[in-house]
Amino acid sequence: MSNTDQTAQIVSTIDALVSFMARRDYVAMERLTNGVRLTADDIKNALRPIQLEPSCLVGFSAHDVDIVEIRNALPRRWSVNVPLYVGSGTKTDLTMCLTLIEDRGPGERLSIELDDIHVL
Repeated sequence: MSNTDQTAQIVSTIDALVSFMARRDYVAMERLTNGVRLTADDIKNALRPIQLEPSCLVGFSAHDVDIVEIRNALPRRWSVNVPLYVGSGTKTDLTMCLTLIEDRGPGERLSIELDDIHVL
């Protein structure tokens, strides 16, 4: 798989998680991450500092995502930091930290471990 394809797969995986966040479906986020490290309540509490209004969109910019492949990991893994945005492109001071794992077939969404959501 080329680096461009891999980056697209990573961004697609992040987008799936952020779409649940935008809908405030923290239980779905917990399910998608298999509850590794953060529960739905932990996620909700971590997002409290940005005081999400019901109409407030949550998103990310693929250009700001920091992706580092973890060397010699089998299956392949990436440490990913995702700065979060709200409204019409306003960057918050919150960053979502993930570990993404290539344990499925090529082109499929990567497995996600939600390591933390914190002020960066």
